Amino acid sequence: MIDLESSDWLDLPNAYEDLLYIPTFLNRLAAMDPTVSVMDWGDFMGSLLWNEHLFPTAFAVLPHVVAFAARRKPEDRLMYMLTVGLIELHRRRRQTTVPEVFSDDYFSALKVVPSLLLECAACDWNAEQLQILFVSMAAMRGKLRLAAALMEGLSMDEFQDWPEES
Repeated sequence: MIDLESSDWLDLPNAYEDLLYIPTFLNRLAAMDPTVSVMDWGDFMGSLLWNEHLFPTAFAVLPHVVAFAARRKPEDRLMYMLTVGLIELHRRRRQTTVPEVFSDDYFSALKVVPSLLLECAACDWNAEQLQILFVSMAAMRGKLRLAAALMEGLSMDEFQDWPEES
């Protein structure tokens, strides 16, 4: 994984012009900053995924997000799991190849996600929170139309053109 203090982050583009935005946000997650809001998470995801374009930075980010999620209690992992699910959903949908430099860390981190999601399943969630977990679970399983339908709250018919993995 790229160290959060590494200058390598400056070589990884994101949707925002501020190349320090990603490592700064990740440092907040590493510190378990209690002021990180849902709006902050939305901005973070917007920096990685913009107009259906998944920036390669997302592949460097995902292992950190998974590691931070593993340190949190299951009831505090929701936004982490959504982030992982959305990255994987868009990677699979666009059939994007993970850059070799990130590949080992990325796919190793993905192997941990099902157990993190299972731990989350035992929590007492409301319908919207369950929907978020189901999006992540479906994305991890390659059920892209299901994940998209859950994400949008629409019929799966809306996503017939999306590839489906078995």
